[in-house]
Amino acid sequence: MPGNQARPKKHTENGEPHVAVSGREQGQDTTTIRNELENIKAYISIQLILTSHSFLVEYQLEETLLELPIPCLILQPIVENAIEHGLRSSRRQPRRLIIALSEEKGICFIRVCDNGCGIPPDKMQGLFACETTHIGIKNVNERLKLSYGDNLGLIINSEADNGTEVIIRIPLQKNSPKP
Repeated sequence: MPGNQARPKKHTENGEPHVAVSGREQGQDTTTIRNELENIKAYISIQLILTSHSFLVEYQLEETLLELPIPCLILQPIVENAIEHGLRSSRRQPRRLIIALSEEKGICFIRVCDNGCGIPPDKMQGLFACETTHIGIKNVNERLKLSYGDNLGLIINSEADNGTEVIIRIPLQKNSPKP
């Protein structure tokens, strides 16, 4: 939309935010970081309603990276895990979710951080294993590696009772990920 006009928000019949899957709904495998974040913001809005606003959300976004192409539905499983497994299980107050976007040495870093309960060390080892039940994390990591090569993908840092940081690494490039 031209200028600084706000885009009207879509809502379902009962008034809750409507989540549209940008790119994917049109048969595309890629979208922009901006579109992924719009979907994530709608998802988080729903989660805040369902959890009586039990956590805070902070966005630290480098605007110049928002048009970077990325595979569709890369962020949602990561954000969902942060809320469901990190923040809901935590007794810490205030519970906080941070989504950050930055660039360093030709790599775009998308960080999803929570100050929740963390991932136990025995579960950390199996997150990327073939037989894992954590298919969201495994799937996202595999899709990133297929798109950008084995040296990129996810990095997970977690400490019991101090939260988890999931880092998505994407090369800065003007062309789309590999088909």
